[in-house]
Amino acid sequence: MLGKKVLNNLYWHIDLTTLQPVELQRRLAQAEALSQLTADVDYNIVKYDLNSPLLSLLWYPDFFTDPFPALETSYRIDIAAERVEKRSYQTSINPPILHRKELFIRADDPRSGPFKALTQIAEELGLFENPIHIGFKQAWEKLIADKGFQLNDHQFVPLGNDDANNEQAEPNSNISQIIVDPKIRTID
Repeated sequence: MLGKKVLNNLYWHIDLTTLQPVELQRRLAQAEALSQLTADVDYNIVKYDLNSPLLSLLWYPDFFTDPFPALETSYRIDIAAERVEKRSYQTSINPPILHRKELFIRADDPRSGPFKALTQIAEELGLFENPIHIGFKQAWEKLIADKGFQLNDHQFVPLGNDDANNEQAEPNSNISQIIVDPKIRTID
């Protein structure tokens, strides 16, 4: 089984579906038929419960473009009970978010490298030290700020170095500027 394992759940991006064991593929096909959902249209992440007949089909519209994408729609499917529950986070100010995106895709996917680099930087900043508090957008953004950073695209930028705060700093002050990019790490 490929993907990210969290407790009794296995998560994967739909690109991994054909590489999963036949039984997982069969259960996913049953869930799609029951829910009338289509991969890459209605969902792009599968959450497979390893201990029950439940699975969830999750839609993260910005999976590849957002460094820590937010969940927009979740479909929880109980195959045995033939029940589908839909939950929307489209208007939520605090949706669930994903971390460690490299674990959801193939290791040889070209996008995996930048995802791994971003994860490594987040680890170095101590952002994953208490994973129970990082699953939702507001807590994640607060933690980043508490560590003295903000997230700009795929870069962790020190709070004191954003454009608004730079106006307050002396041009030749001894403030270090650290821009952390998944591909390039610069310390001036």
